[in-house]
Amino acid sequence: MENNTILKFDGLSKKFGNKTVVDHISLEIKEGEIFGLLGPNGAGKSTTLNMVCSLLKPTSGNIEIFGMKTSNDMEKIKKKIGYIPQELAIYYLTGKK
Repeated sequence: MENNTILKFDGLSKKFGNKTVVDHISLEIKEGEIFGLLGPNGAGKSTTLNMVCSLLKPTSGNIEIFGMKTSNDMEKIKKKIGYIPQELAIYYLTGKK
């Protein structure tokens, strides 16, 4: 059976000092699914995406994209994904902060 998992995290956590901002989340997104990450400011949405894109290292847990672990295969993964955070999108489009 073919594995059509696009993104998978297992027990993903991130701490900054004593503050836990992402607390053991697990998720699996299959090819063709549409998924939204919703929550109030400070809920850990951007932190989670920054870990998926390897901009931040998780405190614990694993991330796989297209069956490849971000801890081992990020250079291969970067050729297949793109990410523009909201804060930088305006800067890149206008040239102004």
